[in-house]
This record gives sequence, structure tokens and C-alpha cells, in this order.
Amino acid sequence: MELTKNKPSFGPLDSVKVVYQAVEVAAPTAAAMMTDWGADVIWMENAYYGDTMRDTMFIKEQARRNQKSISMNPFSEEGREVFFRLIKDADIFIQAGKGPTYERKGLGDDVLWEVNAKLVIVHVSSFGQYGSPDRIEVPRTTT
Repeated sequence: MELTKNKPSFGPLDSVKVVYQAVEVAAPTAAAMMTDWGADVIWMENAYYGDTMRDTMFIKEQARRNQKSISMNPFSEEGREVFFRLIKDADIFIQAGKGPTYERKGLGDDVLWEVNAKLVIVHVSSFGQYGSPDRIEVPRTTT
């Protein structure tokens, strides 16, 4: 699957290809900054839930600027094949979600490295890959 590169050549990340699947804030912001520095970024939109920021046009335009997108389910048989073709020549894969979703669905880091041994994999999660919000201690204050 060869995607045409219709962007001008610029910036220190010009030869970097980034693929990411995330919805809000941290990972999209990182990907947007990478496009500012010249990276070729492809956003994998969730085929079932869509973009939760779609109704906030200003935010969407800022977070998704200069990116290509594809709507897919990387966990289906067909989606997995497309996903592997996307990351085969990618430099960075960013995934943001609830804990080790990719690991649970059979797409852990080791599987991705079999497809692309040089792939840099970034996981973004509020509570870490194996953390639990139940373990967070909230300091009590006394008055």
C-alpha cells in the first residue's frame, strides 16, 4: 500500500513516517508537532467510534493538521493486514488507550517488531499500561 507523498520537503523529521491510533489530546498533539517538523503522519481512526473531537472543529483542525487518515479496525483480520502494511516501513507507532489493549488483542510490541524490527513504539495512557485508577491515593486534607 503505497501512499503518495504530496507534502513539501522540510524540517528535521522530513524522512520520518509516523502511524498513530489515538483520540484525544496527548498523542494527537505529539503527532501534530511531528508534522510541523516535517514528518509524514497517518492517523488510524477507530472504525466503530469515530473521532470524538469531530464536533470541535477548531481542536480537530489543530490536532489533525497536515495528516493523512484511515478509518479501520486493526484487530480484525482485514484490518490487521492493513495495519501491518502501514507499520512495515514506519519509524514510529503511537498508541493511546486504556492500558495494554494492543497486547490483549494479540498485537503486542513483540508482534509489531516482527513486522518492523526498527519500529519505535510509544504507548500513552493516563494510568500506565498496567496501572489502575483504584491504586491512586488521593491525599486527604483536614480543615
